[in-house]
Amino acid sequence: MRGLVVEGDNDDDVGNILRSFEVLKFGCSGAKKEAALWENSQKTGIESETRSSTTTISSTVDRPYRDRYHREREQHVADRADSYVEILDRSRVHPETYEWAHNMAVDALEIEDSKRSCNHDRLRDLDLEAFAQELSQQNFGSKGITLYDIRAELTCRYKDLRPPYMPLDRETVFFLLTKESPETFCEGQFDRTTALEILSISEKMVCTSAQRF
Repeated sequence: MRGLVVEGDNDDDVGNILRSFEVLKFGCSGAKKEAALWENSQKTGIESETRSSTTTISSTVDRPYRDRYHREREQHVADRADSYVEILDRSRVHPETYEWAHNMAVDALEIEDSKRSCNHDRLRDLDLEAFAQELSQQNFGSKGITLYDIRAELTCRYKDLRPPYMPLDRETVFFLLTKESPETFCEGQFDRTTALEILSISEKMVCTSAQRF
């Protein structure tokens, strides 16, 4: 994100400026479309309360509609009778798959199991493989991974599902640099090589560099 330069006499002044400064949070598609969307919003007086409302602000917001992370003030929108709060706008679910997420939530609520009091547990009982096969038959392609990602987001929003970072050990670094693997280069293996450099250390000949055939 681009930096914001503000001027003030002290920290309180800067804080007051930042609190009153309105920005288009998490704008995407580059600075030009972000600025155009903000400018059109000011001209038309239309607030971007939901993701779909961005399409009424400008005719060039297709990518911001699809790829933009949208964060609206839910209570502010809910207080307006003519506004619909789409809770998925605040999730990482892609807008083009909102319908699938809605269907998954409805199917989870229809699961009759007194032991499954939590909706998250019901989501885990969904047969996503059958759902993915149905989407494939409707020419949506292979969407199995997408469905599992949607369920993970509905179960625990914003959770980082990536494995924690672990530093590489020396053996892994060696295989990465040499493009070898435990199957092609292991202890006790015999290989034909050409000695490139030999040193004499304590009356012993030691090969310090070799090239494999």
